[in-house]
Amino acid sequence: MLAHAPILFLILAAPVPKEGPPPVTILQDTKAGSGGTPALFMREQVTLLRSPLVLRGALIRREVARLETVQKQADPEDWLRSNLSIEVREKEGTIRLSLKSGRRQDQAILLNAVAESSLREAVAQSRRQKEQQVEELTKSRTERAAKLERLRLDYKRLAEMTTRQLDPDVRKALDGDMRTQQGQVRLEEKSLSSLDRQIAELREEFRAPPRFTVSQRARAHE
Repeated sequence: MLAHAPILFLILAAPVPKEGPPPVTILQDTKAGSGGTPALFMREQVTLLRSPLVLRGALIRREVARLETVQKQADPEDWLRSNLSIEVREKEGTIRLSLKSGRRQDQAILLNAVAESSLREAVAQSRRQKEQQVEELTKSRTERAAKLERLRLDYKRLAEMTTRQLDPDVRKALDGDMRTQQGQVRLEEKSLSSLDRQIAELREEFRAPPRFTVSQRARAHE
C-alpha cells in the first residue's frame, strides 16, 4: 500500500496596492502673461496662504474640523502651517499646495479648504483696499469740488467788474486775471472728472473675481 503523498499548500500573498501620488491643489493666476507672474506678487500669495486668517478659515470648516488628522493635533494651526508645502512656479503662474503628512483623504480635504480660504481672504483684502482708496478719493473730490466752487465765484466777481467803466490799464490787468482764473477752473474741472472715473472704476472692481483661481482640486489616491 502506497503512502499518501504530502499535500503542499501554496499561499499567495495578495499584492499590496501601490499608493498613488500625494494630493495636490493648484492655484492658477488668471492674469499671468507670457512671462508668468511677478515674483513679488507670488511672494504676497505665499504669505497669504500661510497667514493665520487663511489657516484658521480652513480649519474651522466642518468637514475639516472632524478629520482624524486634524483632531489628533495638539495645535492644528501650527501643524498645518508646518506641514503645508507651497511650490511656486512663476513662469506657469501657478502655486502648488501639498501636505507633508496626514492621511491622503484628509490631505485632499485640507488642501482644498486652504485654497478656498485663501481666495476668500484675497477677495476680502482687495475689497478693503479698494474701499479705503474710494474713501480717500472721495475725500479728495470733496476738497476739489469746494476749491472749484471758490474759483468759479472768484471768476464771476471778476466778470462783474468788467461791466464797469475802468481805466484801460486796469481792464487789461483784469482780463489777464480772468484768463488765469478761467484756466484754473478748467484744471479743477478736469481733476474732478478724473477722480470721478477712478472712483467709478474702483467700485466696478468690487465685483471682480479673485486674480487666482483653483485650477486643480486635490483628490485622494487611495
